[in-house]
Amino acid sequence: MLIGSGGGVGAALGVAWYGFRLEAFRQTHYPIRLNRKTRRVHAFRPDGSILEADWDKLYFCVGESQIPAYGKTYDVCAHVMGKDRNTVLDTFTLAYCYMGRKESVAGIWGRRYMEEPDGVEQNWRYSDICLSVDRRREGGWFGIIVTFGEVAKWPFLQLLAAPIWSVAVLGRWIAMYTSKVPVWPAGIEAQ
Repeated sequence: MLIGSGGGVGAALGVAWYGFRLEAFRQTHYPIRLNRKTRRVHAFRPDGSILEADWDKLYFCVGESQIPAYGKTYDVCAHVMGKDRNTVLDTFTLAYCYMGRKESVAGIWGRRYMEEPDGVEQNWRYSDICLSVDRRREGGWFGIIVTFGEVAKWPFLQLLAAPIWSVAVLGRWIAMYTSKVPVWPAGIEAQ
């Protein structure tokens, strides 16, 4: 019985460590740069490398994911296509809809930014959240707001969920401060 309990605890710790490593000791965020002049896209990958692609050779689609304990999320995926225009060489998420609102996908569409003369202004107006994370970590208050914000209209539900979400906020804080802030290479920064 003791061996079985130890095995169960060991398995639970293994799963917890795996989940912890998915978020901790990585990068604080994975930025994307869209260069309107050169029509190039630069995107940080989870392994620390940077994807570079021609904007005009990307194929865009709306992705849908199911996240346990959260529900459906929607994002705009960009596929880097091969010369045959049928083979997907790489994929990155250009943007995602905060709180899973599918109707928001049209508002975050990156084409507006790259192709409209006032695209920068238009994208700013359509963005629900503009993160201030350039060369810095996400702040502690922002982590609390994002975690509890999903049910901002229902304070009683926030109170009921507070013990669980407080652990999520702590995990978010640990992940943020064990991860490094991404820095663009000098060549991309100069552009």
